[in-house]
Amino acid sequence: MGRVRYPLDVRNSDGKSSIRRSASKQTDNRPTKAQLTGSMKNGVVNRYKELQLDHPTSKEWRRKLAGMLVRELRQKPGLSEDQKKELKQDNDWILAKFPENYTLYEHSRVNTPKAKESSEVNEVKASKPRRDIWLYGHPSGPKSRFKNPAEFFPHLLWLATDDTKDDANCWCKWCVPDSTYVREAKFVEAWEKSNGPWSAWTEKLEAVVGMKLDEWQKSNGPPSEWGKKLDVLHRQRKPAKPEEPPVKKEPYSQGPSNTHKFPMVVIQKRPTSADTPVKPVPKAQVTPSPSPALSQNPQSRTQLPLLSTPIRPPRNSEQAADAQCNMFLYRLGEVVWFTRGTAWGLAVIINRRLFKDQRHQDRPEYTCQPLSHPFNHPPPIKMMNEDGFRPWLAWSAPTPLHADLKTINSPYNQIDWGAVVRGHYGEGDAEVDGSIFAAKTIDGSYTPVELLGTATTPTMERYYNGIYSGGEKIWVGEPVRLRINTGKEILVINQIIERFFRGPDNAMMEDIQLVGDLYSFTKIPIEAGNIPPNNPHLPVRLREDLNYRNRAATLTNNQPSYWRLLEPLARVSLGAVKGRWYESRVLLPILHGQDNFANSFRKGDVKDVGEWMNGRGDSTGTMNQLGSKYNDRLDAFGLAVPMSTRIGPVAIPQNTFPVDPALMAGPMTSRVPVAQNENDGGRQQISGNQQVGNQEVNDADISELVNLDQIDDWAGV
Repeated sequence: MGRVRYPLDVRNSDGKSSIRRSASKQTDNRPTKAQLTGSMKNGVVNRYKELQLDHPTSKEWRRKLAGMLVRELRQKPGLSEDQKKELKQDNDWILAKFPENYTLYEHSRVNTPKAKESSEVNEVKASKPRRDIWLYGHPSGPKSRFKNPAEFFPHLLWLATDDTKDDANCWCKWCVPDSTYVREAKFVEAWEKSNGPWSAWTEKLEAVVGMKLDEWQKSNGPPSEWGKKLDVLHRQRKPAKPEEPPVKKEPYSQGPSNTHKFPMVVIQKRPTSADTPVKPVPKAQVTPSPSPALSQNPQSRTQLPLLSTPIRPPRNSEQAADAQCNMFLYRLGEVVWFTRGTAWGLAVIINRRLFKDQRHQDRPEYTCQPLSHPFNHPPPIKMMNEDGFRPWLAWSAPTPLHADLKTINSPYNQIDWGAVVRGHYGEGDAEVDGSIFAAKTIDGSYTPVELLGTATTPTMERYYNGIYSGGEKIWVGEPVRLRINTGKEILVINQIIERFFRGPDNAMMEDIQLVGDLYSFTKIPIEAGNIPPNNPHLPVRLREDLNYRNRAATLTNNQPSYWRLLEPLARVSLGAVKGRWYESRVLLPILHGQDNFANSFRKGDVKDVGEWMNGRGDSTGTMNQLGSKYNDRLDAFGLAVPMSTRIGPVAIPQNTFPVDPALMAGPMTSRVPVAQNENDGGRQQISGNQQVGNQEVNDADISELVNLDQIDDWAGV
């Protein structure tokens, strides 16, 4: 029996069934008649079909929208406890219907024999069959349509909660002036090409105008109009007289930078003497901590030393295990390479445990689920030897085996895997190519985990204890590899922050920032009395690996090293993170072999294993990008793993029977439920007569924004 859902009715609507283009011309606010009946171009038929309320896709849209709306309404001030109880669980609700004059349409694109003939004659590749879902009805016209529930939700929320009915209060993509957005986006793009990241100039610009840029913009227009005004101000401004600066501690949380794009790195710069003339209030002049070899310099004794930040203790047993040495190298939910004997495959770690070997020593055992195409999933594999794994970023993903897949850059869920299995893309191994495309798609994803709390700022900031970044899992309190400067710097994470803010175009934007201490690996000159400084605030794994590498160096009279603090509480965007930091003493013997590693140790030259590792986005050319957000880690895997897959010490997938690809048509979607019952766990089941399209319905951005159900007091964290 299906789950009982409570209907939710949004009575306000600004939807229009038709749009008046001129005094004498009025057009329907929906697909054209030709599109509804089916139009053909170059042998490709495009057809739109209205979806009724009882269609599974319509139900899914309305269920997701109702859940997001209930989560938001539950936070409305003034609600009594009884009223909050009436707003039951998010997934117990469904919109009774879409707002008046809003209609859902399915767009299908199908090839005809003429398309193949045109492709062969003109050497033009025919379009692949696909299916998209669109919601029409916005008063701006048929081009202002919504492609998924997350995109429509801001507009629905405005309709449901704004008594003024002023669309200036709506922050959906179609109520924001598009012309302003395009103009300012182009301006910032041109600026960054010549001057670097826009966010890096925020502090300098605020110093010139003497106020926050948000306030400056209210009376001086958008950024593209600032140029001449800033030049005049800069010439008129008199140099500020240097004075003894106060010591100011870096705050745990700071306001948003004024950015159009996600900044790669935002580090609070320490002013130099050259910056002083344009600073209205001088700040503390701080330089990176000097190496022991320079400690006799009298000038260095007058500089303020940088202080490292204490490490936050683990908040759960999984995090505590990952923070220890010699326990687990790989983590739950991570993508790994695993050996098949003569070849290597791609899999996801779904379980792990410690067991006693014959010597009564603890050793790790992993259970991994191989990635594959949606129609056949290999059974889970247990491995008791970490030598049989490699981190996802240890190697680059190979090109697909099917010839026609080599030129496709689509994500996993937009590929017609049924056609691949049936040989329409040439010869190859569908399981191998499925794992390659799945791993690349996962590499472009991120999922924050374990919400800690929120902060009241000009924007909204949410704090997390961990995050899945691409194929890896990262915790607060551990180091990560960065792309900035030389590419060898690391950041010891103190905070993981999800920021929601409005850009200059008034559109809602999102970013993930990591706050922590920035370090650089530095060698110490061989002189009498020079010993590496002790930093008690380094993570245990980082400190033990450093001691190991220094023991190798001192045995051969080579230079010892230490992690030099460059900047405490630096702020870095997730796009600037290459990936996890790994111990050289643990991973190098696996990557290079025990004999080669032993030879390097005897020479006293144990390199940083990060030099042989890739970074997130390297395999897809999407470096420095935030990526796609998923609320649940399993959703990032899509149908590359069985629907019954769970992560952690729970049930292992049992139903791994192959599905006949001839029974499925079109590209596959990620884990968006179509028909839901009490036994399916809320995830889509593949059945013989069910068609699944490629429209990915992802409400991650907005649902995370309004999901404030379980929030701890951040001050107590």
